[in-house]
Amino acid sequence: MIGRVAGIIPGGEFKIGKREIYLSNNLDENHFHGGIDGFDKVVWDSYIQNGKVIMTYISKDREEGYPGPLFIQVTFQLTRRNQFIVEITANPAKPTPIAITPHIYFNLAGHGEGPDGLKEHCLMVNADRFVVTDFETNIPTGELQDVGGTYYDLRVPRPLEKILNNVPGGGYDHTFCLTKGGAKNNITFSAR
Repeated sequence: MIGRVAGIIPGGEFKIGKREIYLSNNLDENHFHGGIDGFDKVVWDSYIQNGKVIMTYISKDREEGYPGPLFIQVTFQLTRRNQFIVEITANPAKPTPIAITPHIYFNLAGHGEGPDGLKEHCLMVNADRFVVTDFETNIPTGELQDVGGTYYDLRVPRPLEKILNNVPGGGYDHTFCLTKGGAKNNITFSAR
């Protein structure tokens, strides 16, 4: 798991209200993927329940600089319909940014197929907007842009082979703003 915040926080600092928050920097002068000891470097508790793998972690107040303790639960499930479902729940005790991602990679064509098999995959992301990043540094600019008419429009399944080579930077390393609506139990469909 990557977090508390996946991606780059420029300068490793931000504000909550009038309060300046300073984070650990691990990518030059920036905070990247949760910092020096982000969620990918800590030990999670895990157990199996009803065919699901459930992982939990409590991030302490000021861990990597973030305010407030945070309880995280991640559930992984492979259904009988061959759906791989990841549910992430985060409960903060104080206002804090949260952008957790599993950062999992799959080549469903099989290991022996390599990159050519990967290009046969289709990708769909339920997002109407994405966060614009500086092309040179990959640092978010803060601008939100509509995906319509761009290579980031993945609202309908698109084959990677037809889009990947045209995406600036050669791939998707952006934050997509998920579209809410019609979600059951506050769960939002994100990608397929």
